[in-house]
Amino acid sequence: MSELKLTPKMLARVLYEAHAEDVAEKTAAMTEAEKDAALAKMGTSRAGLKASLAARRARYEAEAEQKEPSRVVVLPAWRTRILPWAAVLAGVGATGSFATSLAIYQRVASLPLATYAAPPIDTTAADRARELRQEALRMFALGSYAQCISDLDEARRLDPQGEGDAALASARQRAEQGLAEQKRRP
Repeated sequence: MSELKLTPKMLARVLYEAHAEDVAEKTAAMTEAEKDAALAKMGTSRAGLKASLAARRARYEAEAEQKEPSRVVVLPAWRTRILPWAAVLAGVGATGSFATSLAIYQRVASLPLATYAAPPIDTTAADRARELRQEALRMFALGSYAQCISDLDEARRLDPQGEGDAALASARQRAEQGLAEQKRRP
């Protein structure tokens, strides 16, 4: 059985969808005062949000009138998954819930997908040292001997027991030789 490899794009998508679910749950649990406070923190109010939405709706309607009626608009894949969430959020409750949900949706949807930062994942020192050793071997292969030695030193500081591998010792020795040779060249 082959193992599913999680690409960075897939991970970002999963995290983005999980974040949207969290926002929906938090919004549904908020009191009206908390919703007003959240809007104030974003620099708007219910009236300001309504005016912004009315202006946006007018702009979309004007753009729709200019388009050919037979033209089919294909939305990017991530937007087609987010738009149903907008409908769910809109149905959460009263006008206050709707306004707050839409404000949160607009703020989240305006962020590019690639810039979403995942929360830091707790790793052990041994895991971090293993990652550093892999990066050091990659730097060695690229000829960046100073970075290779720096990564190996940091890995040794984090996990001294992991230094027993012969390949690492050989890479360290060859990196030191390569660095010395680079310094000798004019």
